[in-house]
Amino acid sequence: MARLLCLLLGLLAFDAGAAQLLFRWVDADGQLHVSDRPPPGSPDVERFPLPQYVEPDSASANYSIANQLDRMQRLRREREQAEHERRLRERELALQRRELELRERAAAAPEPSPAPTYVVPVRPRGHYDANRWRGYRPPNLGLWKQDHPAYRP
Repeated sequence: MARLLCLLLGLLAFDAGAAQLLFRWVDADGQLHVSDRPPPGSPDVERFPLPQYVEPDSASANYSIANQLDRMQRLRREREQAEHERRLRERELALQRRELELRERAAAAPEPSPAPTYVVPVRPRGHYDANRWRGYRPPNLGLWKQDHPAYRP
């Protein structure tokens, strides 16, 4: 059993070592081939080392696909919060400007004069007797049309 285990581990180690190279060649038809196994009997083969996977560090893990959604949502929330705070500041400044403008207008405006009071005499209802006033002519005080100097012929 131990021999079988050693044999399997040896094959895996050998296979991992062989997979460390990439082979590139052009066949007789002019077509380019890239493989992890060399073509049989072709001496004109280029060998390249296989790129190794590097575990991302914490700085690049922030930009991984798995973390992009969280990062973008966090950035959006921060932008929205900053925009909300900016709008609140602008609104507060506008209110302060309006209040200052009203104060300046009040200081520059003259004192308002009191409104005039008009008294209009009203005849009480029910005390008018039409027969009493029929044919009435006021006394001649010299203020009537006929007696005024401007109306004399």
